[in-house]
Order: sequence, then C-alpha cells, then structure tokens
Amino acid sequence: MDKIKKNGTFLVIIFFVKIYTEFEYSFKKYVLPYLPKHIEQTIFDFSENGDIICKSYSIDEMNENRKKNKGIDFALHKEYDKTSEKYNVRVVDNLKNYSNPEFKKCKKHFMSVELSAYDKTYEIQMDTNNDYYIEDNEVLFYEFVQYILYNEHGTYLNLDENYTITIVDGECNIFTLDRTKYIKFSENKYEIITRKEYILESDATTSNKDDVESNKNEKEKENEISNEEIENAIKTEEEILINKKEHLQTIHEKEMEEAENYVKWEDEEVEHQIESYYEDEKQKEELYKCDNCENMYTNFTSKKIVLMRDSYYENDVTCLCEECYELNDDTYKNRKWIKQ
Repeated sequence: MDKIKKNGTFLVIIFFVKIYTEFEYSFKKYVLPYLPKHIEQTIFDFSENGDIICKSYSIDEMNENRKKNKGIDFALHKEYDKTSEKYNVRVVDNLKNYSNPEFKKCKKHFMSVELSAYDKTYEIQMDTNNDYYIEDNEVLFYEFVQYILYNEHGTYLNLDENYTITIVDGECNIFTLDRTKYIKFSENKYEIITRKEYILESDATTSNKDDVESNKNEKEKENEISNEEIENAIKTEEEILINKKEHLQTIHEKEMEEAENYVKWEDEEVEHQIESYYEDEKQKEELYKCDNCENMYTNFTSKKIVLMRDSYYENDVTCLCEECYELNDDTYKNRKWIKQ
C-alpha cells in the first residue's frame, strides 16, 4: 500500500513538472517576443581605466554627474536608432561645455579591426551593437581600446602594455596602429592622428639627433685647423697670461670696492625679503572659490591647489581647497591631473 502511494505521488510530480515545462516553452516562444521592451533612448557612460563608473540618461543628469566624477578618461554619448535597432555612439573627451550635437552618420570606413595583446587577438566591433561611424568621432586611442577590451572581452589592458591594432579599410588597404596613434572619422574619409604627448617626444628626439650631428661637424672642423691658426692660438694664450698677471697686481685695490658692493647687496637683499613677506601675507588674504565644495577660502584658512589635465586632453583647470584635494585623493592624485 505504501509503495502504491509513493508511486502515485511521484507520477503527480512528473505531471506538474511536464505542465510547467510546456507552459514555460510556450510563453518564451509565443508570448515573450511580442511583449514591449524598455530601451533607454539616451545614455551617457563615464569610462575610467576601462570600467563604466557612472551612467546618465539625460543631458541634465550628465552635467550633475560630471561635477562629481572629474577623473574620467572619456564619455560615450549613446542615442538609440529605432531603424537599425542599435545605438549611435559619440566619443566625448571634454564634457564641460558639451551640448547635444546632431549625430551625422559617416561612411563605414573599415571592414575589420583586430587588436593583438597578451599574445591573443581580439575583434573590435565598430558597428554591431554600438555604431561608432559618426562624423568627427575619435576612436581607437589607448583609453578607448582599454574600454572595449574590458567591457566586450573581459580583459583588462595594463597602462604599460603594448598592443597592435590591424585594420582593413573599405578599399582593402591594411595598416596598423599602436598606442601612439588613433583614428578620426569624417564623412567620406578617416585620418590617422598621433597623440600630442608622442609628437613632443618625437620632436625632442629629432632635436637631440640634430645636436649630436652638429657637434660632430664642429669637431671635424676643429681637426682641420691650420698651422697658422695654431700659432695664433698660442699668441692669444700668452696675451691672456699677461693680462692675468696685471689683474693680480691690481686685485688688492679692488678688494675694498668689492666689500662695499657686498654690503650694499646685503641691504638690498634684506629689503627684498621684507617686500616678499608682505606680498605673501597679501596673497593669504585673497579669496578664492573651491570648484569641488564651492566654498570661499583664503590661502591662510586653506591652501589653494590648482590642477590641470594632461597633454592629451583639452586645457581643463580646476581649483581646490586643501581639504577637498586630500579627501578626493584617488581622483586627483593620478596620471590625468597635474598639480601646478
């Protein structure tokens, strides 16, 4: 009898599991595809070190979050296109005066984009879910590559890691990029641009090479000095020795004059220090406004800290009180901000 009850209970369980499975299958196949999906029309993603640290869904919300997140690398402004059912994406470097520009589609310039790093190859999709083919868009710079690798492939790109991007364009031309270059899109063409900091390094290297070559040429000319020039150099040296002897004879007479000049210099130095002291006191009394807490301070109540973005970004200067600078240690004490 107990065995029959157990078998009956088991059959009932199997029956209800079967009904639930069929119901779930039918719902997913015949109902779920026709239910309306909620899709955000506008999204602002704030990216820092490859990670999305903040999202906004309007211009006003973006401006509020911009004030709280000043250490970001760049932002992505996404607008949903119902026709293509994907997001058109504009890469934004400076959000400070950003309005809401028109998204003008440009030509699909590339057939394929592949990133090689850590002995692996990763495909970069430029128009699958997010369409980056927008006029004046700047893409494939280091921070952009870091964002793509982290969010689409789950791999973090270290700051000192070298990589190579291999691109096949619409005319089957093949070329490569490294961390020193990036791409800017126009309506019917694209441009390969070298980042500013690497241009400066290149100019410095060229200047050093020119200096070395110039020094080499000067040494070659020196080795070609004639016997007559050597004799003239010996005579000049003898004249210099004679002048030195005459100078030693009169040096005692000049000691008193030098002593008087030294006393005069000491007096001027004391006056200068007194003037500097009063100027410093005056600067302490001057008011300034902290961009973070928006309070007014003087250098006496809280030291003024001035920070500037690095060379890749457009000039962006912020002024902080000493307390806000210390409290936001992770935001300002990094490679993106330079203390003035």
